[in-house]
Formats: sequence, C-alpha cells, structure tokens
Amino acid sequence: MALLNLHCHSTYSDGANTIRELALAYKEAGHIALCLTDHSYMLTLDVWERQREEAAEIEKELKFPIIIGLEAFIPNAEEILVFGADACRSLLSSSSLYDTGGFKAWHKTQKDPFALIVAHPYLWLRDSSFYRLMDGYETMNGGLYWGDDYVKKMKAFMPSPRRGYVSQDLHTIHNLDLPCNEVAEDLIIKNEVDLVTYLSVRDWTNNVHLA
Repeated sequence: MALLNLHCHSTYSDGANTIRELALAYKEAGHIALCLTDHSYMLTLDVWERQREEAAEIEKELKFPIIIGLEAFIPNAEEILVFGADACRSLLSSSSLYDTGGFKAWHKTQKDPFALIVAHPYLWLRDSSFYRLMDGYETMNGGLYWGDDYVKKMKAFMPSPRRGYVSQDLHTIHNLDLPCNEVAEDLIIKNEVDLVTYLSVRDWTNNVHLA
C-alpha cells in the first residue's frame, strides 16, 4: 500500500521543515504526494502564491507531486483542510468569514472544484449544518484518535460517500512514522485536480452534491 497524508505544515507556517525537505522525506517514505496545509492565519495571499511557485519548482526537480492547500480557521465553527487553488485564494482574500454563517455564504459562491476536510474538532459538533458542507473528516490526528462518538456523529452528519481520514498533522519529518492513510498503489495523485477529484463528494460537472 502507498501512503497519503492530507495534513502537513512547512516553514511557511509553524512547521520545522522546508518544502524541499518535506518532499524528499515523503517520497522516500512511500507517499504518493506531499499535501501542504499551512495555517491560513499565518499566511497572506502573496506569501501563499510564493509557496505555490516554490513548490512547483521543487516538484519539477524531484518529479514528485506537491499540492498546496490550507488549514483554515473558521471562527466559532471549525478548522478545515482546503484543497483547490481558487477556494484557497478566496479564503485568504475574504474578510467575511467571522462565523459559521459567513462561511456558509462563502461556500455558496465557490464555482471551481475544491474539497474540504474537517481537521481536529474545534467546537466539537455544535452545528451539524456546517459539517454537511464538508467532503470528509479526520478520524485521527497526529496519532490521536478522536473517539467512536465523534466518528459516529460524523457519519450521521456526513453520510457516504464522505470518508474519514487519518492525518499526521505533521510539523517535523521526525514524526513521519505517525499513522496516515493507506491507499491503493495504483491511486494517481499528480496535482490538485486529481486530489480534489479523489476527495470531493461534489459532481463538479453538474455542480451538485453526490450525497
């Protein structure tokens, strides 16, 4: 089996390693891609764009896919992993995401493909309608299992085809042996389009949710 970790931080936020160091370590450890999700509150849009440019150069050099997303904090709601360049740009540019209502309004305006994964629970399931906007959820983070009750509620809020994911929440390559998702060897994730297609429960051709 190959590996896929959706939650990783670099020196662009509070991680200890550069993109190049992470990509080399991930490739050596048998991951199919490096998915970077640095903290939105530690980035500006300009810095995030520079991160994408640096990643593209390293990706070409190492011949190893690097996808740049975000870990976004939605006040009074949740922390989420965001994949899809236009959604990331929109979040970093937005001044209206102060609460769940603001996020829901933002969500309706997004037209280009993106995927949203619930990160470590923030307010512990206080607003089920928020979770129904998600494409999946973490069941484990940095080796910590969130518990059967949490998983049961996530399955109720977000029925199939939404899935649970095991995340390393990696801040240093010294923790690369933490549990993460085991995926089929033939799963191809070459870029963010592939990743969003794999994660998303939305049929983007018709712009409708599958469930």
